[in-house]
Amino acid sequence: MTAHWVTDPDYTSQRNYSCLTRCILDVNPPIGPSQQVADGEVFSSFTVYEMPFDSRDRERQGLFQRHFYRTVAPWTTENPIFLHLTSTDPEVVRTAVDQAAETGYEMIILSFGSGLNAEDVSPENISRYKELVDYAHSKGIEMGCYSLLASRSIDDENNCINPSTGNRVE
Repeated sequence: MTAHWVTDPDYTSQRNYSCLTRCILDVNPPIGPSQQVADGEVFSSFTVYEMPFDSRDRERQGLFQRHFYRTVAPWTTENPIFLHLTSTDPEVVRTAVDQAAETGYEMIILSFGSGLNAEDVSPENISRYKELVDYAHSKGIEMGCYSLLASRSIDDENNCINPSTGNRVE
């Protein structure tokens, strides 16, 4: 999305004699939406939320922003407490789960370099990690992993391709 303040020549009671006060927020996608809408169909576009401040007081603005985000996008105010684990040894994972549960952590992430191969979908690999995830869940801990998929080559079917160049994303 792009957002620009633009002038409104129909707003003639402004202080600017040339009517050049930027007083309209113009928000639009850079491309599109290029959508054909047939009779009876509904087209839903994006939504824009504004935060008009009623004061220049920084504390009041901060309170308003926190209230705004808690209302409109509550997930942005959450900060899960998680730890990165660089081992997939079952005993190390179970110990980390126990420690996380005791100290109030909410999540364990098997980090890049832990030895987890997220592309290995063999029944043995899935069973191995399901056991560990089930143990974590029994203690109230979420467990996941991440992989730097876009920073390396996997294979021609799964590589991230830049649509403008047709080349693998580096």
